[in-house]
Amino acid sequence: MALPLKSDPRWKGLVTGDKKATFTTVPLSMLTSRLNRVCARDPSKVPTAVDELYAFCSEYQAVVGPELNAYFG
Repeated sequence: MALPLKSDPRWKGLVTGDKKATFTTVPLSMLTSRLNRVCARDPSKVPTAVDELYAFCSEYQAVVGPELNAYFG
């Protein structure tokens, strides 16, 4: 499955914590937790956080793909 477009609102939900997701891939879990904290402190950083998460998932899609497929369906 290809990654959804970066404009998909579910990316924003992941970085803000509005959409809860539990990932077993440790780096993905750590990244989303950190981005949740960053966005909670400063909501203006949401677009940058989405960019960072999207870039990470694009680069490591072979590893995180199954979990993203479960999340994005």
